[in-house]
Amino acid sequence: MKKFQFRLEAVERHRKLQEQEKQVSLAKSLGKMRATEAKLLDLDMKEVQARREFAGLGAPGRHDKVTPSDFWLLDQFIRGQKVRRVDLKGVLEINEQEVSNTYREYLHARQQKKIMEKLREKKMKDYKEEKRRSDVRAQDEQYVSRHRLRQGREDEGGENNEE
Repeated sequence: MKKFQFRLEAVERHRKLQEQEKQVSLAKSLGKMRATEAKLLDLDMKEVQARREFAGLGAPGRHDKVTPSDFWLLDQFIRGQKVRRVDLKGVLEINEQEVSNTYREYLHARQQKKIMEKLREKKMKDYKEEKRRSDVRAQDEQYVSRHRLRQGREDEGGENNEE
């Protein structure tokens, strides 16, 4: 009996490659989302620092003179940070949606690969069962042939004895 060969091997390889590509794409979109989260965190930290400075401007222990423009500058920075935060949150939502879509695509590709693996396993199982049956048939045929050969010899030997 010939060696096992999976007829859909090319499709299986293609689906494995697709899964790997989707996995790389998912990693990239996750990295992009994490970078946006880091920017948002950095923005928040800068705003906290600005608020501390804003609160400390009128402190009695300060040695340098505080002008209204200092208050105005910090206030404008804080307002700008709020606008930037809203923008970054919008970008973060877009990134999260992208990650979600990419993850769905990855799961689909993974499922397609699993289907091919299951099909390969089923075909291998069928092949092994057919091979086992073929081996049993060959063995039975060998036993029958031996038995007929022995019977033929016994019949020949019996005829010789009668003469």
